[in-house]
Parts: sequence; C-alpha cells; structure tokens
Amino acid sequence: MAIPMKSKVLQLLKNKIVHLIALLVIMAVIFKTGFRVIYNYGGSMEPTLRSHQLLLLNKVWYDILSVERYDVVMLYDAKNKEYLCKRIIGLPNETIEIRKGVILLDGKPLQDDPIRITYENASSVNLEPLKIPPDGYFYIGDSREDSVSGIVLEKHILGKVMFV
Repeated sequence: MAIPMKSKVLQLLKNKIVHLIALLVIMAVIFKTGFRVIYNYGGSMEPTLRSHQLLLLNKVWYDILSVERYDVVMLYDAKNKEYLCKRIIGLPNETIEIRKGVILLDGKPLQDDPIRITYENASSVNLEPLKIPPDGYFYIGDSREDSVSGIVLEKHILGKVMFV
C-alpha cells in the first residue's frame, strides 16, 4: 500500500523540525559555555576594531591552543578592575621596551608588527624595559598613542576576540 503524499510531506517536515530543534539546542549549549557576544567601547583598538563594535569572544580557544603574539584578546585588568580588549605583543619571559614608539623585544625591534603606525608624536610612546613573568603576557591597544598597556596574567585572559 502506497503512503499518501500528504503523509510523506508531514513526515519530512516533522524530521526537519526535530533536526532544527536539536541544532538549536547544540548551538545554545556551545554559546552558553564557549562563546559570548561582547561590546567594544573606546578607540584604543582602532583601526582594527571600532568603538561600539559588537564582537564574538571565544572562551574555549585557549583551552585548546596557546596565546600567540598579535592575538586580540579580552582580558581582565585586576589592578583597575576593568575588562579590556587588547592585542598581545609580549610573551612569557620576554623583555619588552618601547622607545619613541618602536617596540623592542629582548632588545630587538619588533619586525612583523601587523599595526604599522606612523606616530604623530612618537616620543610620547615610551616604556622602560619590563621583564614579562613566566605566566604573563604584555598587551597594548592598536591605537598606541591612545591606549593603556601592561602585563596580564594568563588566568586573566578571558578569550580570543573573533571579529564580527
């Protein structure tokens, strides 16, 4: 006996709805545990990120991979009790220094900096040599003249920023 066409369509529709619900549940679990939509405020990451831009924070990225130089991360600045979106420049055990806008790592100029900026007032961007601890990273904004910088402990890096 042949199944009526209406019954086939209803069965197909029912299967699609079940698959869609399963997909939505899986996505909800992933986003609840591994991702977060964040809001970037301030201009310290321009030109890479705009102020008031929505971003996706991948909270599980660093459970799988290591933090790398030039990663854009969301971090918690424990000293000032604020969340920041910044670029990682210095890695554990390196010595970082900034002279007239030029970033030096272990005394050598950073060669492959993705943010090639011509500073209008380069002499204002300076940092005395600073040794990064074994569990720390040095961060700075892409708008180097208008950005805070410092050391963040790995445990205060909340995740990798994925651009939206």
